[in-house]
Amino acid sequence: MVESLTIGNVSASKGETKCGVLEGVELYDGVRMDIPVIIVNGADDGPTFLVTSDAVHSLNTEVQGIEVIRRVMREEVDVKKLKGSIIGIPVSNPLAFQSALCAASTSDGSMFNVGADSPDGTTTERLANAQWEQAWSKADYVINLYAKTPENSVIYQSKELRLPETREALVKMSAAFGITDITYSGNPLPEDDVQSLHHMAMNKGVPVLLVELLSRVGTFKHSVEVGVRGVLNVLKVLGMIEGEVEKQVGIPVVPGQSSYHGEVYSQRGGILYPAKEPGEHIKKGEVLARVLNIYGDLVETIVMPVDGYLWAIDTSSLDGLGSWDGVQAVNAGGAIASIFVAEGE
Repeated sequence: MVESLTIGNVSASKGETKCGVLEGVELYDGVRMDIPVIIVNGADDGPTFLVTSDAVHSLNTEVQGIEVIRRVMREEVDVKKLKGSIIGIPVSNPLAFQSALCAASTSDGSMFNVGADSPDGTTTERLANAQWEQAWSKADYVINLYAKTPENSVIYQSKELRLPETREALVKMSAAFGITDITYSGNPLPEDDVQSLHHMAMNKGVPVLLVELLSRVGTFKHSVEVGVRGVLNVLKVLGMIEGEVEKQVGIPVVPGQSSYHGEVYSQRGGILYPAKEPGEHIKKGEVLARVLNIYGDLVETIVMPVDGYLWAIDTSSLDGLGSWDGVQAVNAGGAIASIFVAEGE
């Protein structure tokens, strides 16, 4: 850690907390759209830790990460006792956040799926590059907070284990965060893959842990508490703050490593009535949900395709035609649930 850490337009000396912006993009009316940033520069030497909030999938329903960052950086961490530095980006794509879309324009992808290596690219690519040049490239560890899964879901984390340079650190970070671990498996990362923020960081040897909190209009205290506890746990195992790792409470946590299996679809249209709870272990062939037609007649019984766990009743795909307890309207061919499988099953 240096005596003064400069991120964007703000510099913080040792023992200081400062707020400012990363220089973003110029809009059609000449106004600049910059990216908010918080720096907590500890009094003692240590690593640089970056925590970001995606905050763009749906207006006012993905603000959990913003509140987690505020709590951790403005309330929980004592800058005088911090070893190292924390960089917080509470809204990674402010232009998309304002419009309640994943992208800043119809030609762009989500902030974390576009290339971050092009300062002359599309609007979102330029915003991603600004974050890379001004913040991500200076980090030793990264946690990216999402919050777009329905309230009746399993809070989970995901990590990329196909790069040996970051595998050990990611295993350490995810164990400390302490929530259900669902990792997508696949072939080794191709060299010509999109140079996203995640990809560029991982190729530089910087571990990136993804955390999916719960979606709800406004802040959701329970989801925020899980996020705050998890981030603080990671700071503890990295030696940046004092204290013992705290076990996550009040949520289902499937131990060990799990992998995403896929979605389950309905064959009939009607009203879906789930028979299982997210996080519950379900045997292959057990009843997962039932579909009743609009008159109340049973028209379909949906069973579990494998031994595994229910991740979420998929109300998020129904444009509001669902309730947080899982009862929802569903079309024939609609995704009704997401499934994951623990290692060894």
